[in-house]
Amino acid sequence: MIKTICKMSFLLTAVLAVMSCEEETVTPNEPPVVEEEESTQSVLKVTHSNAGFQVPAVSGGTFSEGTVDWGDGSAVEAYSEDLSHDYESDGPYTVTISCTGAEKVAIENISGITNLDISGF
Repeated sequence: MIKTICKMSFLLTAVLAVMSCEEETVTPNEPPVVEEEESTQSVLKVTHSNAGFQVPAVSGGTFSEGTVDWGDGSAVEAYSEDLSHDYESDGPYTVTISCTGAEKVAIENISGITNLDISGF
């Protein structure tokens, strides 16, 4: 009789254990999301006293063209290597070139340049 009670207890425990289990829902793993690094904004400021200015060549592996502010109140323009600007009179003017992914800058004509701020480059 004790064996029967033990068997019944064991059987009842097993049935309760099986019945209390919930069906597990398996969700497939989603692919990891890779966030792109934000490109750092590079800012180059060139102060000069000329009546005209040719932008320097800016380059880099992830370089994307930026903008040029001529420093005289005229409209900001999209950067391109062959871009130049004529002023109504001699400066000083501070030209600000803003872009992303810049690694190098090459200034061909340094005449009239009084300050070259590369702290933001």
